[in-house]
Amino acid sequence: MGGVVSAGKKIFKAISGIFRPNPTMAVIEHHHDNQAQLSEALLQANSTQQRANEAQRKAEEDQRKADEAQLRAEENQRSADEARLRIEAQAMEIVRQAKESQLQAENAQRRAEATLRDAEEVRRKVEAEYTFGIPLAELPTREEREETERRYHYRRDRLHIAIAGFTGTGKSSLINAFRGLKDIHKDAAATGHNETTKYVGRYPDPKLPVVWFDVPGAGTLNTPDWKYFNAQGLYIFDAVLIVFNQRFTATDIAILRNCKRYEIPSYIVRSQSDLTLQKIVKKKEEAKHCDDEDEDEDEEDDPRIVTEARREYKESTSESVAKNLKDAAESLKDATLADVAQKKVYLVSNDTVYAVVTGKKKNSKKLAFFDEKELVGDLLHDANERRLSN
Repeated sequence: MGGVVSAGKKIFKAISGIFRPNPTMAVIEHHHDNQAQLSEALLQANSTQQRANEAQRKAEEDQRKADEAQLRAEENQRSADEARLRIEAQAMEIVRQAKESQLQAENAQRRAEATLRDAEEVRRKVEAEYTFGIPLAELPTREEREETERRYHYRRDRLHIAIAGFTGTGKSSLINAFRGLKDIHKDAAATGHNETTKYVGRYPDPKLPVVWFDVPGAGTLNTPDWKYFNAQGLYIFDAVLIVFNQRFTATDIAILRNCKRYEIPSYIVRSQSDLTLQKIVKKKEEAKHCDDEDEDEDEEDDPRIVTEARREYKESTSESVAKNLKDAAESLKDATLADVAQKKVYLVSNDTVYAVVTGKKKNSKKLAFFDEKELVGDLLHDANERRLSN
C-alpha cells in the first residue's frame, strides 16, 4: 500500500513537472517572438528601403530628364542667340550697305546736278554770246554765284524775290505791303526820306517762306546792262519786280532784258496807282465843274468819271511801257525786247496789296482795287515753279 502511494506520488510529480512553467522555454519562446518581430521589422524596413530606393531612382530619373531638358533648353537658347546675332549682324550689314548705297546715290545725284548746272551754264553762256553779244568770260561763274548767294544769305528753303526801282516809286512801301506790314512797323523797310537806296536791302517775310530784296535803281548806265545785272547779283533771284512811277529807265530795261536771258520771271509794276488815279479824277472833276460856282467840295467822285479815269490810266500806262520797250529794242537792236514789250503791266495800290496779303479790308470802300490779287498770285506761283524746275 505504501508502495502504491509512493508510485502515485512519483507519477503526480512527473505530471506536475510537465505542466509547471519552464523558464528556459519561456526565454526561448520570447526569443522566437522577438526574432519574428525583428524579421517582420526587417521585412518592412526592406520594403520601405526598396520603396525609398525606387523613389530615389525615380527622382534621379526625373532629375536626369530635367537636366537633359535644361541642356536642350540651353542649347536651344544658344542656337536662338546665335541666330539672333546672325540676323542682327545681317541687318546691320544691310543697313550699312543701304547707307553706303544712299550716300553713293546722293553723291551721284549731286554730281549729276552739278553736271546739269554746268551744261546749263554753258548753254546760257553760248546763248548769251550769240543773242546778247555778251562774252563768255563775262558771265558769272559757279564760284561767283556761290559768293553772291553768301552775300545775300541765300537759303534753299526760301523764295528770293527782288523789287527794283528808284526812290520815290513807292518800292519800299510795296515791300512792306507784300510782307503784311505797315510802314510804321518796327520791322518795316525804311520809306520816304529815311529810305536807303545805295545798297540792296534784305527783308524776310514774317509769315511766308519768302525773302524780299530792295534793289536800288541806277538811272543812266555807264556800263553794259549785263554788267550791272551781274554786279547786283540779280541772276540768283526767283523773280524780279520792276517798279516805276512816271517813266521807264535804262536800269529797268536792263533788268527786263537780262531776266529774259536768265529765264527769271519778271513783272512790270506801277505802284501808287490809287494816288495817280485820284489826280486824274480830280482833274476831270475840275474840268467838269470849272464853270459851276455852286460846286460842293465834299461831293463824292462821279462813278462815271472814276471809271473813265481808270480806263485812261490803264491804257496810257500800257502804251507808254510798250513804247519805251519798243524804242529800247530798236536802239539796242535786240529783238527779244519786242516780246518783253507785250508783257502785262500790273497797276497796284500799296494799301490794297496790304489788304490782299493780310485779309484786312475794314476800309474796303476806300480801297482802289487794280491788279493786286493777280500780281500776288502770279508772283508766288511763277517764283515757286521756277524754283522747282531748277
